[in-house]
Amino acid sequence: MNQIFTRAFSIISCFLLLAVSNLHAQVLINEISASNYSTIANSDGEYDDWIELFNDGSSSVNLQGYGLSDDSLDRFKFVFPNYSINPGQRILVFASDMNIGTLADHWETAVTASTTWRYFVGTSQPDTNWRNLTFNDGSWSTGQGGIGYGDVGLGTTITTSARSVMMRKTFFAPDTSDILKAILYMDYDDGFVAYLNGIEIARANLGSVGDRPTYDVYAGISHDANLPSGDAPDSFYVDNELFKRALLQGINVLAVEAHNYTNTSNDLNSTPFLLFGMSTPGSTFGNNPGWFYSSDEFFNANFKLSSAGEAVILSTPAGVTADSKIFPALGMDNSIGR
Repeated sequence: MNQIFTRAFSIISCFLLLAVSNLHAQVLINEISASNYSTIANSDGEYDDWIELFNDGSSSVNLQGYGLSDDSLDRFKFVFPNYSINPGQRILVFASDMNIGTLADHWETAVTASTTWRYFVGTSQPDTNWRNLTFNDGSWSTGQGGIGYGDVGLGTTITTSARSVMMRKTFFAPDTSDILKAILYMDYDDGFVAYLNGIEIARANLGSVGDRPTYDVYAGISHDANLPSGDAPDSFYVDNELFKRALLQGINVLAVEAHNYTNTSNDLNSTPFLLFGMSTPGSTFGNNPGWFYSSDEFFNANFKLSSAGEAVILSTPAGVTADSKIFPALGMDNSIGR
């Protein structure tokens, strides 16, 4: 009975919120998409639900302490950091079930494919420690990335008999406290796993998380690289807790293995980039590739929206409703706006 009462009270509260919401609120819930399949991609390339806020006033509003939620009984599922929204500005919050409340001041490239790498051609099994920082790669070959065969734009071409290629690149991080987050951009054909100081940070089309493939394992499905056709590489947002655990003050190593799909494939490609979101202005690492757009940076709220319809509530730090919106069932890639 208590559960039924609580649910009923929550539903009634949602409708009351809409009725009593301040009609002249300055920051508004402007648009909602609860079935985003292909319209707007998140920072990690995923198509999550999203909520757009709009400053309808003539002055900036600092959103620090404001709450965003889909539950009137838990108004602060997502809490905004110290961030000001200017007059006429729109901001997008992805309802991705991830809590990402810090936006980087800017992005820099710590590791780029076009520099010199140490690499090992996968025609035999390398030392099992090759992914780790302490591994001595002095006997490995050197060459410019990307590395592989059969694709245009590769920096180093290897033998077509290779089932895989392993790559290592060291870099120096002078102040890890200034680094907020990381995205691995990987142009690959056909599958890969990437490691930071021996800790897996991204994977696609190759085994399962935690598995360390041998050199002769084939990728699960075929996947063409993007850069040869003029498109940006695939992006992989690095889990923030994992990233903070893997990154070291001082010398680090990014290790990547790329594997082919079949032994008759006419191409193999491994072209990695590691980008860092920095907390303060300045320049610590390198410039970003021309295909990178820093506008891909978004807040992410730790809840998801129901495509069957529900309420979204924006609350002031004091818990007062700044705005609310009840939306109906939404079809694929449809949104509802004011």
